[in-house]
Amino acid sequence: MLTAVLPLLAIVAFSNWASAATAVTPGSLVITEVMPNPAYASMGKGEWFEIFNASGGSINLEGLVVRGQSGESFTIQDTFWFGTGDYAVIGAEGDDTGVRRMHVVYDRSQMSLDNSSDSISLVSEGVVVDSVSYDSSFRVQWGASLTLDPTLLTASENDSGASWCSAMSTFGTGNLGTPGTANDACPQSLDALLPGELLISELLIIPSRGDSGEWFEVRNTTAGTLRLDRTIEVSVTNT
Repeated sequence: MLTAVLPLLAIVAFSNWASAATAVTPGSLVITEVMPNPAYASMGKGEWFEIFNASGGSINLEGLVVRGQSGESFTIQDTFWFGTGDYAVIGAEGDDTGVRRMHVVYDRSQMSLDNSSDSISLVSEGVVVDSVSYDSSFRVQWGASLTLDPTLLTASENDSGASWCSAMSTFGTGNLGTPGTANDACPQSLDALLPGELLISELLIIPSRGDSGEWFEVRNTTAGTLRLDRTIEVSVTNT
């Protein structure tokens, strides 16, 4: 398939680096945040993703190819330096969700992010540097970016949906995300709970209107926030 390489609409550098470039090798760049389904945005606008420089040095993104699941792609054609430990936001032109700064802006006709499942690949000189394929296991929510747990900023850890969660910080016009800055800490997953950390604390067994209206309450006894965005298996034994 022949892919057209089009000029970017804008490149904004947020650091000036005089040192020699660190080689862009697998794992040196990590995809850390994806906004596939923004709220309060015009059709096709407001989509973006974020990358993290894990190389240990400054990197020039010129020549980096970004590819989507359906084969669409674009190439960063201008010099763009960012330092180790920095984040860069790469987004569609015409953003109207209030992202403070798009460091690299691409034409919306060249790439779009599916709301529920898609992939993003970063390719340098024909070699995949990092890729993320999100699907239902990542639990995409309207108006909230997918964020990689900040303790798992590697190109291998971001392959699993269990490493991601929905953003909790508000930005711009009311969407949730942390574009260009460190991600929110992900709440503890139910998969990691120990006995006694989630307690049944209240029951309504016989509601006044018969069987309709039965419920029970659970209490979080851990020191942190729990993520309840998945099915909990409940077993009831009648005696």
